[in-house]
Amino acid sequence: MAGEKAALTMRLNHKLSLLTDFARYTLRPLPARERNETHRRKRVLVIRLDRIGDFALFLPFAAALRRIYPPETHEITLLGRPLWMPLARQLGFDRCTELDPAAFLTDARYRREQLKRVATEQFDLLLQPRFYREVLVEDLLALAVRAPQSIAFASTPDHLHFRLMRFAERAYTRRIDSGELRNAHELLRNRCFLNHLETDNETTCRMPQLQLPPLPAELSAAPYVVFLPGSGKSEKVIWPPENFGRIARKAEEAGYAVVVCGTADESPLAETLLASCRRRQHNLTGRQSIEEFTATIRHAQLVIGNDTGGIHLAAMSGIPALTIAGQGQPGIFLPYPENLSWLPGVRPPRVISGGCPHAGCRWQCVYSGKAERFHCIRAVAAERVQKELETRLPVLDGVRNIEETDE
Repeated sequence: MAGEKAALTMRLNHKLSLLTDFARYTLRPLPARERNETHRRKRVLVIRLDRIGDFALFLPFAAALRRIYPPETHEITLLGRPLWMPLARQLGFDRCTELDPAAFLTDARYRREQLKRVATEQFDLLLQPRFYREVLVEDLLALAVRAPQSIAFASTPDHLHFRLMRFAERAYTRRIDSGELRNAHELLRNRCFLNHLETDNETTCRMPQLQLPPLPAELSAAPYVVFLPGSGKSEKVIWPPENFGRIARKAEEAGYAVVVCGTADESPLAETLLASCRRRQHNLTGRQSIEEFTATIRHAQLVIGNDTGGIHLAAMSGIPALTIAGQGQPGIFLPYPENLSWLPGVRPPRVISGGCPHAGCRWQCVYSGKAERFHCIRAVAAERVQKELETRLPVLDGVRNIEETDE
């Protein structure tokens, strides 16, 4: 009981400290800061602190920022998550600085160090391209930066802490109308933001060429299918790993090796999936860097998984992908828009989902029963996914029945 009380007290102290910092920057006078003319190049800060899937969808647009703000006249700093920063460092920005959002929210010393650091940099332009940004992280950082020019999407009632965000919006000198984008796909939001920066009307974006490590010998030996049984959301918002196992067995029967990727926390899901396989299986959960993971995705014959970052990395790299997705936010991340001619090389994933009369619940599922919860995902039959697999994965030459090869 004493331990629980101490933990509760600590959480309350964290929240009080965070709100105190927010009030300090929100309520203080915000005088206009002139550009520092001693800077030879204009200093630009781009803040992007979302997860790997969101970052994958932002990659072509991030690369376009270097075209809009050339190195001869602009110095670009990207403030982003440590997880995907190794990929971001290949985008041609002048500096890439890591910030851990979880530590920012819970560690007062870390938060105040970060706020002081961005405040002393004297950036001339702040770009905040994330549509659903966190007011107590991104907006608080923007208030500390106090850039003479700053651009962000206007808040909507859908934003978390919407009332707080209305106070924080004064940090931005220009707010892009977000009304028509509330239910738009993330790619369209990124394009809208970029179009507000463009001066030459060049709207075509391309996935950057990333330098990735070679595949290990065990993956180079045979064609393989990547399975992603986890999800960046709650473990409840996933297709059962036993079902993925049935699909993996069919991929084996067609002659493909089975590769399972994900975080270390998703290892139990991988073990359940691989229990259905007989041979040529590789459990890489928790064993790969972001560069190795991306390389594994880019050399796959097919990527199958929940709505997670690897699916979007595959799609943006032109790799066939098949995803079992729910109806919590239909159209925001999946399915992709139909006309993507302005984004060459992208291959939209095939989306399989169960029907639900409450689509658009934003993962606040109305079904309280365990068996019914997230019905839009759990209701997808394995046979339905298997049929999609058969249309996308030809049987390799020389493949014999697995029962024969196991004897």
